[in-house]
Amino acid sequence: MAEEENEKKKKKSFSLKKIIIIVTPLLVIQLVLSYFFITSIVKPKNELKNSSQPVKNEQKKQAKSIGQIYMVEDVIVNPKETGGRHFINVSIGFDCVDSKTMGDIEKMDVKVRDYLISLFSNSTISQLDDAADKDTLRIKIMADVNNILPERGIQGVYFTNFILQ
Repeated sequence: MAEEENEKKKKKSFSLKKIIIIVTPLLVIQLVLSYFFITSIVKPKNELKNSSQPVKNEQKKQAKSIGQIYMVEDVIVNPKETGGRHFINVSIGFDCVDSKTMGDIEKMDVKVRDYLISLFSNSTISQLDDAADKDTLRIKIMADVNNILPERGIQGVYFTNFILQ
């Protein structure tokens, strides 16, 4: 009986040695393969991302520059169907192509403000509260203000303040 127990111990220790001998090289091989995978595939992708940033910066520099900005400050109205419980406060910057357009929009300030008051007071909250709605408003405002001016000279519309409460 004592011999059987010794043989079992030898088998257990032998099998543990076998496992260590087999598993250790496998772990080393996995580590080496992981290193080569990371350095050859993952790292070049990161380098490509970093190298594309100077190209993006150059594209931004080449983008259309902003001209003179004419500001219409604090257009405050109650939106449609709110019963006076909500209000909107908007300040808008108009990007003018040249100083002539800047002078034209200054002369038409009353018409532009009247147009903006009408636009926002005839809009419901659901037409004003989404980012996509703001983009639609920008396009509409730019087209309509260009129609008010004697010559089309607005190349961009920017909301500097847009509070809906």
